[in-house]
Amino acid sequence: MPLLMNADDPQQLAPSLKQLLSYHVAGVIITSGAPPLSLAEEYLARKIPVTLINRHADLAGCDRVCSDNAQGAKLVAELFSRRGWRQVGFIGENRENFSTRQRYEAFIARTSDMAVSSRFCDGGGYQAGYQAARELVAENPGMQALFCATDMLALGAQDGLRDAAAPLPAIVGFDDIPQADWQPYQLTTVQQNTALLAHHAVDLLMTRIARFSLPSRHREVPVKLIIRHSAK
Repeated sequence: MPLLMNADDPQQLAPSLKQLLSYHVAGVIITSGAPPLSLAEEYLARKIPVTLINRHADLAGCDRVCSDNAQGAKLVAELFSRRGWRQVGFIGENRENFSTRQRYEAFIARTSDMAVSSRFCDGGGYQAGYQAARELVAENPGMQALFCATDMLALGAQDGLRDAAAPLPAIVGFDDIPQADWQPYQLTTVQQNTALLAHHAVDLLMTRIARFSLPSRHREVPVKLIIRHSAK
């Protein structure tokens, strides 16, 4: 029987994962961007299979499935290049966040001919994007385009710049959450295939439950660029 534990508060994540140990679970899928690896190690030490989604961990016997962050960042960089945008920005979550780091590094690698200004936010949500975009555009008034590592950062960026009556550059997010298609935003974004991520995560977990001694496995899921009004 599947058991879902939602830990919206990062401080509740570790206690929630630790609580699962008392339930004698057959396996665990961790979707958080920054799960404590010490707990994953504790599961594995008890021979409880662990699958991570969009998170890197070099742990023997731990499987992971990720969206192709490098491909997504490349698609954004290519869009900026085609449009002739040369003064651009990047807003990401904490640098230690696996997905943010991959997206940023791949974006920087593809934009050597552009002037890139970056901002990283400890919070990483709507409010972080709201504030970061205002600061970034104020410091770089000629900014033409902005790549945000998540849609929530991008939505906050759009609202923050509108509320400041600041020039609105082209804005691109990453995820394709439902709000990205809302009329006030119409956000161009990199779409993750969440159904395929889930399929691979369950498949990896079930096969490891059946055979715990398998070597660690990693699967990467392709992404695609969804063009909307925010960056055409």
